[in-house]
Amino acid sequence: MKVNCVWEHNCNDTLLYAVDYIGAYTRGESLEIAKAKMPDEIASYLKWLGEHTVDNIEVVITGKKDSNLAIKDADSDVLFESEKAPLTADEYEKLKALALKSAKDFLALYESIPDKSATVIAERKTFYGQIPRTADEMYEHTKNVNEYYFAEIDVEANNDGNIYECRKRGFGALEAKPDFLQNAVIEGSYGEDWSLRKVLRRFIWHDRIHAKAMYRMAVKVFGKNNIANPFLFNNDKMIILIGTTNPSKIPRFEGFLTGCDVEFYTLCDLHIETEPEEAGKTPIENAEIKARYYGQFFDRVICNDSGLYFDCLPLDDPRQPGLNIRTPQGGERMSDEEAIEYYSSLVHSLGGKVLAYYVDGIAVYNQGKVHTFMETGETNRASAFYMVDTPSPKRQAGWPLNSLSINRNTLDYFVDGGNNKYDPVREDIMIGQYRARVIEFLKKSLELE
Repeated sequence: MKVNCVWEHNCNDTLLYAVDYIGAYTRGESLEIAKAKMPDEIASYLKWLGEHTVDNIEVVITGKKDSNLAIKDADSDVLFESEKAPLTADEYEKLKALALKSAKDFLALYESIPDKSATVIAERKTFYGQIPRTADEMYEHTKNVNEYYFAEIDVEANNDGNIYECRKRGFGALEAKPDFLQNAVIEGSYGEDWSLRKVLRRFIWHDRIHAKAMYRMAVKVFGKNNIANPFLFNNDKMIILIGTTNPSKIPRFEGFLTGCDVEFYTLCDLHIETEPEEAGKTPIENAEIKARYYGQFFDRVICNDSGLYFDCLPLDDPRQPGLNIRTPQGGERMSDEEAIEYYSSLVHSLGGKVLAYYVDGIAVYNQGKVHTFMETGETNRASAFYMVDTPSPKRQAGWPLNSLSINRNTLDYFVDGGNNKYDPVREDIMIGQYRARVIEFLKKSLELE
């Protein structure tokens, strides 16, 4: 089934809206991550409506908004083309009923939480100030957009009473306007365009954003059996936090656990901006440090760390990248382009081409226990590659050195797929065995077997 979506983004940071499922959305550090989340969002949304779920969802981008807003914090100003058309009375009544159902369900979720001042969410400041961290704060924040949203379409409303009561009164004030179904597009605050259709969507969307956050937080503190789930968020899947600020690492672990009933959250999803000090001497030590740190926010966490090594340099040579790929020799953290420039120059000083290999450490935090995995020796050298001083013009966000790395057999740059081509007689077997061991480790440590 095709799901038409509008893509609002600031660079890679993405909000993806399902046009025909009013208020349904996903977000992620890239479009691909947001698209991958959409089937679960649609399934949850349809259950919430009391309708049958569907399989084989295909996301189709039918609209796009390039934004300079803080999209990662759900700051949004997009107006869909479909939100400019007049409403029929029947359309309006159905959408109003959905917005009121959303308010009533949000209230039910909030009221089910035993201690509304409890939280496990770290403090963080966004474009609108400190994020709401407790159930009380999330509820007040969500309720108190009522006056603001209605005011954007010239309807006088307030935030008195509970979230359902004030929203219902607002619709009453709206309906006193004789031409409200014309759905006029109005320029509101900060030059943002609004319409009644947009207000209806924004209510449901905003409810879902904070209902998800409230539900996740409450389940973490009190357990899912003690919290109401009126929005029917999927609580059967194992939820795993990927402890990285690099979104390009997420598809890798999704690939390892393909076919498992799991869902991945990112640090952005949980509004986690703090990072531990990575003081380990090996990739596995740093991976474990990160897993223990992020374990304070979530029950199940996967972290990894990598070291890059040049075969021509002694391990104690200060030029050896090791664990400091982005911060060589204690320098400032490099951007993708800065890393390409630095390593191009370093490899040039070493003759223009060096044999290189990565060493990966993986750590899993599972409800208080930490499990670790790292391969050394022949397996790492089987996947060794050349790094050269002439970069490919192509770029892969988050993996800058793939523009300098080439397969030592085919001489294809990694950005052209060279990192997926191996000698079928020897190397492909070893890489396949390594992948199988990683998958076995992840499934065993996460208790998926």
